[in-house]
Amino acid sequence: MSCIGEVTTVISGAVQQRSLDALAWAESSLGKVWPQPTFNGELEQIYERSTSGRRCRSIRFWVIFGIVLKLFSILNELALGGELLTYGLIFRFGILAPIGFGALWFITPRYSERVQGIAIIVPAVLGIFLVALLGEIAPLSNVSRYFVLAGVNIAAFNMLVPLRFRHAIVFTLLSLAAYWTVAFSGYGRIEPSAVADIVVLYSLVAIASLAVTLRNEVAEREAFLASERIRLQGDALREANQELQRLLSTDALTGVYNRRHLDEALTKSARAAVAMRDYLGVLMVDVDYFKVYNDLLGHPAGDACLRAVARAISGTVRADTDIVTRYGGEEFAVLAPGLTPAATERLGERIRAAIEALKLPHPRAAGAHVTVSVGVAGGLLVEEPDLDRLIEDADQALYRSKNLGRNRVTLAGQQPAAA
Repeated sequence: MSCIGEVTTVISGAVQQRSLDALAWAESSLGKVWPQPTFNGELEQIYERSTSGRRCRSIRFWVIFGIVLKLFSILNELALGGELLTYGLIFRFGILAPIGFGALWFITPRYSERVQGIAIIVPAVLGIFLVALLGEIAPLSNVSRYFVLAGVNIAAFNMLVPLRFRHAIVFTLLSLAAYWTVAFSGYGRIEPSAVADIVVLYSLVAIASLAVTLRNEVAEREAFLASERIRLQGDALREANQELQRLLSTDALTGVYNRRHLDEALTKSARAAVAMRDYLGVLMVDVDYFKVYNDLLGHPAGDACLRAVARAISGTVRADTDIVTRYGGEEFAVLAPGLTPAATERLGERIRAAIEALKLPHPRAAGAHVTVSVGVAGGLLVEEPDLDRLIEDADQALYRSKNLGRNRVTLAGQQPAAA
């Protein structure tokens, strides 16, 4: 148990350190003069999972807001009338609205980032193109209004909608291409020179707005890195506390629980047994002639013997319910919730046989091998003070096993069973 815990702690610590190193590298990357708003490998995937839902909801809101705003702008064409109203109805309600609302279906985390980007960019660029196109056929007194509106839309989209920076670049380039194509194509009633100053000015504004998009994404990524660092440090702190609790409740030599943990487990088990009117079994296991073994073979051999005995006991009991502890010196205690006295006695016999089967050489034991004596007590607990009686009974049964020749199991209140 101890080795597994140490290996798990080392692996977990290494993973956390790599994660923290990745965060540090990402933070330094975002802090460059021309930061790259992206992460490497798994960190980018975590970032996408944690932010895509919120981003998609925000983008959907702004796309809907923009479409509705453009639909209400039909009032401009309604006031001017003529063919401009016809084109306005066709462009806004026949083209932009169906494509824009249809694109909303794809702006969701269930689709890839590329699909989402296309769904965002297509209706946005189309909206810029249609507004500029209406400007081409509008009366001369209203031309500048449409071209100003088209340029403002590019900049506003970059600054308000939480686009990925790379998506914002694609959107801006395509929108400017459409903007300039319509303005300088010579189509419609106006000369390109009439809107050149407006187009150039708002193209520069649109390009400058990319800086806002970049800053917003970098800020979002920095906030994500900060939250990830807090999460990792919190995980590390929880694991450190768990490891500390494990160390405090584990015997360093044998790897089984120590006396401190036994006291806590006894209290909890006793309360549960009293509440459920259930059985509780206690076994006291003592290595026979251990002092002689330790004196003759040395402390390293004695330590190895105790570790082997602890492993044998742990391998015999029920792993999911029974609790094995080092009670002190060469003595172990086993807590067996739910076992009747007879079942607890059988468990004690299996423990005794498992240790005898180890065939650990003993220079002075009767059979020339290490053996154990076991004292067993069990019963229904009516109230918690019965626990003290149960432990005392198991201890007295252990002394009887010792006095009657060792290498045997004795159930409290009954005659001992010889090996």
